[in-house]
Amino acid sequence: MKRLASAPVLGALLLCGFAAGASAQTSAATSAATSAAPTSPPPTAAPSTTVPPPPPAASPSSAPSPGASAAHPALPPHVESRIDAMHKRLGITAAQEPAWSTFAQAMRDNAATSAQAYHDRAARLSTMTAVENLSSFAQLEETRAQGLQTLSSSFETLYAQLSPEQKHTADEMFRHQGERAAARKEHHKR
Repeated sequence: MKRLASAPVLGALLLCGFAAGASAQTSAATSAATSAAPTSPPPTAAPSTTVPPPPPAASPSSAPSPGASAAHPALPPHVESRIDAMHKRLGITAAQEPAWSTFAQAMRDNAATSAQAYHDRAARLSTMTAVENLSSFAQLEETRAQGLQTLSSSFETLYAQLSPEQKHTADEMFRHQGERAAARKEHHKR
């Protein structure tokens, strides 16, 4: 049950910022096209060869890739900085890197998928009927929910490998982010 209770906080920590970034991209996409790097395709299952995870300092989204276009928005700029900050704050060890890399890639994939979904919706928004608009929004929420399931699962694997001190840090990070998200929500009600 604790896993279910932490899923909204996990979502708030990792996806609220992504959705806000994607919403900003939606507005920008309707007013002007921007050049951006496409995200890397999801890794395919490799034959039984073990490939070491990328170094934590690497930021695959920081360098533009060839063939970038407005049709394929890049990761929102805060994604890599959030990943790097979490890595540093948690003090991920070499032994934890494989689980961390899986979790970090889930964050990138979720951000890219959300950004693309918001971009696609923005491109069609002016011609949508009310029914299409509502259906499109429902699809966005389904996409976010599926991404949260993947993110939650990968974080659960990482969390199981954390030391008690690292778990305490993670708990505090997520708790504070959840409190900030609730405060923002309360502020918007006024």
